[in-house]
Amino acid sequence: TGVSGAGVEIAGLRLSRRWWRRFTRAVVEDARRQGLCRRRWGVVVLALPLLMLALTAMVWWSAVRSGSAAAVVDSLWPRAAATLVAVVMAAVLWRLVRRARSSAQRPTGEGLRRAAHWMSLRAWMEPRGFEGASSGTANNATRALAYAAGLGLAERACDELPIVPEDDRLAWSNATGEWHVVRVRYPFRPGYGRHPALMLVIGLVLAAGLWQLHRLLMDVARSDALQGLVDDFPDQAELIERIALVLAAIVIVPLAWSIWLAMAGSFDLFSTIRRQGVIVRARRPRRVLPLPRLLAPLARRERFALFIAVDDGRSDLVRAWLANERTAVPQGARARVHATPVLGYVRKSEPIGTTRTTVELPD
Repeated sequence: TGVSGAGVEIAGLRLSRRWWRRFTRAVVEDARRQGLCRRRWGVVVLALPLLMLALTAMVWWSAVRSGSAAAVVDSLWPRAAATLVAVVMAAVLWRLVRRARSSAQRPTGEGLRRAAHWMSLRAWMEPRGFEGASSGTANNATRALAYAAGLGLAERACDELPIVPEDDRLAWSNATGEWHVVRVRYPFRPGYGRHPALMLVIGLVLAAGLWQLHRLLMDVARSDALQGLVDDFPDQAELIERIALVLAAIVIVPLAWSIWLAMAGSFDLFSTIRRQGVIVRARRPRRVLPLPRLLAPLARRERFALFIAVDDGRSDLVRAWLANERTAVPQGARARVHATPVLGYVRKSEPIGTTRTTVELPD
């Protein structure tokens, strides 16, 4: 369908997530009515994980209730471990609930045949030069440009009429020569994308300091340290001990993180993943934050950072690595990337070509 020059006024429009969810639901319902797909996460698939989670919760509750009575100061680490298990169970339950509410679908046999038809049409249209076609001058009754835009071949037309932004976590890839959809994950945790040696040193220093602080706070809670402070405020002795105990419990969290950071740094120091494929997504961290309003200040740092997701065709799930200005690669390029497995630090990258459609490096 042709689009007049005046129609370009809608450029820059961004549809709300609520509208997008309604649209997705309508598409899924229509596809299921036609027998093209079925629910990916059905009751049968989720029943076993839910049963295992329920059994784990029962064992956890029994262990918590049947243990021998002990003072908090003498059982802080077991209580911390029980709390950690509870947090993990809550996280697993949340993921199961999200799966149950998800609109993800699996193709049926008819759906695969229909997809093969459209992918064949895409392969036929790809060499016919739609990537440079303009939406402002198109006037074709055959709707070829509309089909090309829907199939991801009319890049210029889509740039001129950006109805919705490009999905950050779903991408089409032809890394294997056949087009397929991959899901992209952007890990967010302290130390991700940093050099392993630096993280090893920071982890060891923090772990040593936090361990000494934890021991001091536990001694205060047992009245074995800072006795002079307690003697100066005899009426507040119990309050001081409780505050020290609470602080000791809080210190466990950064202590565990620093130990993990040191272990990750030591492992990545001598480990490297080599992957050659297509850069399906290149995103600045502030664009893909899980909680943008809360975590946006943490992503505003001076040094340049760019998430790059390299698809080599081996998996439908790609974990993005965090590159710097020296190792960044633009989206759409084919590259050979060397990165660490845990911290996602990109040691080096080497562009070796481009896909048919290229995308500029994001701001």
